[in-house]
Amino acid sequence: MLPAVANAQTTTTKPVKVQTSAFELVFDGKTVNLPDGQFIFVSQGTSYVPIRFISYALQKKVVWDNKTKKVTVTEPSASELTVLREYLMNAAGTQGKQSSVGGKTITASPVAASFVFDGVARNLPAGQSAFIVNNSIY
Repeated sequence: MLPAVANAQTTTTKPVKVQTSAFELVFDGKTVNLPDGQFIFVSQGTSYVPIRFISYALQKKVVWDNKTKKVTVTEPSASELTVLREYLMNAAGTQGKQSSVGGKTITASPVAASFVFDGVARNLPAGQSAFIVNNSIY
């Protein structure tokens, strides 16, 4: 899910219409709901999820630099970890129920973002793109 290298390679430059998918998202045995306005969608055979949501669910800190279009995911400080755990408690879903809204058509805009995970620059796999939907990076 979090592949290897520094700059995302966009395979498309124009916004695309995609259909959202309904999934149950389970982390450490607990169902977690996506926030309102965030979705899961499939484009060219790849499922896309909001990077901040997934990182928070994995209890990681996320920083987005809009100027450089860089996402940095790192270990949180103790106080940040407390906030992340509270976020996850508030996002708790019901086991066996969908965590995301499916069947909605949305527009995903490609973005040439770069990714750094725990200090290591990573690229998306060939043929995949990063997208922005409702100000969230996927």
